[in-house]
Amino acid sequence: MPRIAPLLAALAAAATFAVPLAVVPVHAAITVGAPAAAPGSGATPGLLGRFWAGTLLNNFNAPPPVTATFHVDTVASENTPDTTLSAFLSGWATVTSGNPDAPMAWSSMVIDGYLSIDAPGTRDFRIWADDDVEFYVGGVRAIVASSRTGSVAQTVNFTIAGLYSVRFTLRENAGFSWLFLGVVDPDFDPVAPELFFSSLVAPQVTEVPLPGTAWMALAGVALLGAVSRRCRG
Repeated sequence: MPRIAPLLAALAAAATFAVPLAVVPVHAAITVGAPAAAPGSGATPGLLGRFWAGTLLNNFNAPPPVTATFHVDTVASENTPDTTLSAFLSGWATVTSGNPDAPMAWSSMVIDGYLSIDAPGTRDFRIWADDDVEFYVGGVRAIVASSRTGSVAQTVNFTIAGLYSVRFTLRENAGFSWLFLGVVDPDFDPVAPELFFSSLVAPQVTEVPLPGTAWMALAGVALLGAVSRRCRG
């Protein structure tokens, strides 16, 4: 102990004269770009999911054929032991095609859709996941979480109201599966299901009236046609 005391004193003295470092939050707010569509453009409620059994994907943009697809009502699963896909989705999503009894252990899934933001400003999101999940909003990777990190919170700044693309990628090793997207409030409620959409309203095509000169040109063509027919008659 007598030998350690001088060392501790020296470290304390050095810290006193050290240049202070800027205090940066662990998860500083991020700003996403423009929305994918204007407010009120959501067509089909929910999100769409794809599932691959027996593989931990690294590239979700060029995956192999899917094992199953599913429809998500809200991203709020329970922390469940690995059994089957349908057991994991119970209560928050439904298998729509493929094998609902595919094993969850050593699997991958991706969930895509849109999140409705009714006004500009910040939103605080929190994710719990097992094993590894990445959450993208507006094309920006906002949260990376896993069973090792515990829940992870992130403030996201939306500068414009509208529908923003969202994507979840989940890789499950073995043991338990969990995926929950909540808002940071006193109750940590899940994000409301009515804010999720899997498709957008098709843009409306508006007929643009022809200007007066165009109508006159068309009338002239019609008149010349009539005169030509009379001459031939």
